[in-house]
Amino acid sequence: METENYETSSESVSNFMRWIERKLEQEVESIERFEKEADPKEDTVITHKGIDPRLSDIERRLVIRQVHYYRNEGMSATAACKLVGLHNQTYNKWRRLLNIPIYKRQ
Repeated sequence: METENYETSSESVSNFMRWIERKLEQEVESIERFEKEADPKEDTVITHKGIDPRLSDIERRLVIRQVHYYRNEGMSATAACKLVGLHNQTYNKWRRLLNIPIYKRQ
């Protein structure tokens, strides 16, 4: 007679939690790799009318990195935001929503 292998409910939940933890770690690593490789000078998310309001969080982070890049070059926050096509208040709102600390010159 064959022995049947069934997971208990707690084993099933435990296996699922391990699986989701691995998936989340992979996603975080993927995002971090993408952010490291992204060139802050690239204008890929800027349209002729300014910033597309339907950007993902990753794209918003890239726009904020563009602003910080220009701020490192000596521009004011207002000038840097204007250069990338973003309103200063939107920059501050996105920065807060994404938990990005206040800009400090590097």
